[in-house]
Amino acid sequence: MGRAEDPARMGAIADLPARLRRAVAGLHDAGDLAATLDHLLAVVGGGTALERLVLAVDRGEVDELASSSSSADRHEAAPVAGLVREVTARGAPVAASCEGEGPAGGHGDERCRYAVPVVAAETTLAVLVAEPARGTGLETADEVAVESIATLLAPLLLVRRQLADVRELDRLRSDFIARVSHELRTPLTIITGFAGTLGAHEDGLTVEQRHAMLDRIVTASIRLEHLIEEVLSLASVDAGLAEPEPQLVPVRDVVDLAVHDRGGTARVEVQGGERLRVHTDPEVARFVLGALVENALQQGDLVRVEIEPVGAAVRVVVVDDGPGVPAELGHRIFERFVRGDDRSPGMGLGLAIARRMGEMIDARLWFEEVDRGARFVAELPAQRPGLQGRQSP
Repeated sequence: MGRAEDPARMGAIADLPARLRRAVAGLHDAGDLAATLDHLLAVVGGGTALERLVLAVDRGEVDELASSSSSADRHEAAPVAGLVREVTARGAPVAASCEGEGPAGGHGDERCRYAVPVVAAETTLAVLVAEPARGTGLETADEVAVESIATLLAPLLLVRRQLADVRELDRLRSDFIARVSHELRTPLTIITGFAGTLGAHEDGLTVEQRHAMLDRIVTASIRLEHLIEEVLSLASVDAGLAEPEPQLVPVRDVVDLAVHDRGGTARVEVQGGERLRVHTDPEVARFVLGALVENALQQGDLVRVEIEPVGAAVRVVVVDDGPGVPAELGHRIFERFVRGDDRSPGMGLGLAIARRMGEMIDARLWFEEVDRGARFVAELPAQRPGLQGRQSP
């Protein structure tokens, strides 16, 4: 490597296989990353110049760094983060040059750093950054020790990630069951309650009372139908059972049907799109646009749908005059079980399913921040070249 090596440091890793065995024997799990780094530094890095290990897991955000030293200098977070980004981009180790060399060949008060990727299952799980003592340069023994520690960390971090995925899946499953049970029980309670009252006291009720109860039963039935449709649609998409059948259709027809499906005929104003066509599966597009309309109807009193051509696509914009999407949610509004207003009915699945089903028909969905209300956009592919002369069925 073109540099003088300290025999003492080289001797420190001469028994590396035995050190690795002792390191593995002393590992329990990677739950406490700082403790894990302490152990590996003491056993594998013992006798080398290594003083501190920093582990940037996943994205390597500075605030999520795990360190073998609890007294890490926060002002050093920026150069560490820079190394993490460089290693992630290259997929290979990076040695930071030591600056500020003194007259005797020392390294002054600067820190050298050596960063290596922690790879398992062909995926970079983390980046390990090692630092020798201040004023001490990096040698081959130090780099070998760091690479060995990274090799030991890889399976631990892989298991840690898999356990986290399993826990998240269990949490989502439990949350899903709880939400479905609650949302289904509410309209069922209304239906059975009013139906029972009508059956038991029909003779004692006025015409107005009977009509009011029947209206509540119909409304609850429609709500129940929509909930079941959401659950079945989610199951169909997740199982890969839904196969789109694209065709050339008038976009205004799809939008009008979507508005009608969601009971928004009296509250939704549709503008434009009379002569525009899209190449899509009309039933899937109807569900996708209907989800945007239903979300808007739940949030605002008035909803406006604007249809306009944009390049090789047709853009459908759904705007409401409600309270808008909370700033802390942002574009997470398309994630499952995320709702802008927990007081409104629903499981927080509509927008998530809409985006998933939109992907099936090459439609893009996104949310745009506005001063008042909410603005959701769906962009569907327009008619393709050569299809202009064909009519929709």
